[in-house]
Amino acid sequence: MAERKDISPADSDLFRRSVGSVTRTRHNHVRNSTRHLKQVTGPSGKMTSTAAPVPGPHTVGIGDVINFRRPGIQQRTLSRLKRGQIAIGRELDLHGETNMAAQERIMLFLEMCIHDGIRCIRIIHGKGHGSRNKKPVIKNLLNNVLRENRHVLAFTSAPASDGGTGALYVLLRKSPVNPVSGKPV
Repeated sequence: MAERKDISPADSDLFRRSVGSVTRTRHNHVRNSTRHLKQVTGPSGKMTSTAAPVPGPHTVGIGDVINFRRPGIQQRTLSRLKRGQIAIGRELDLHGETNMAAQERIMLFLEMCIHDGIRCIRIIHGKGHGSRNKKPVIKNLLNNVLRENRHVLAFTSAPASDGGTGALYVLLRKSPVNPVSGKPV
């Protein structure tokens, strides 16, 4: 594949590290999404279009506790994360975000934390009481996005004293360190 001349080598390298390994699929068809556009009122009072969330493979309800750990991560590590025994390095609050804005903020936040070598973060998504049909949109988005991110080792709903089912503690993979600069790669 020819390399584009308008993309710097640093940007190309950052993209390849962010995307990770790629596996070629054996088919050439695209599965259609079941997204439907709906009209919502934005902060200015004007009508804006947003995509309705597509239920992912791991759909949860308002009061549901979420737990996830990758194979190879010990149950003891998840238990320590649940109890808040791993120091939180950064926090992201997604209250009031649209689905698309929340997804962008999540991805940027994860990238920054990984780059800075942060191991444990808290993401506040809210409980979803204000969502249409009482379905927690951001909570479900986060549950599925984090499961797909290769840098996420485990996550769990926070204790009641720290947000309960409206927040997640997330454990991130250790970033490899650049031997020249000593900074995470």
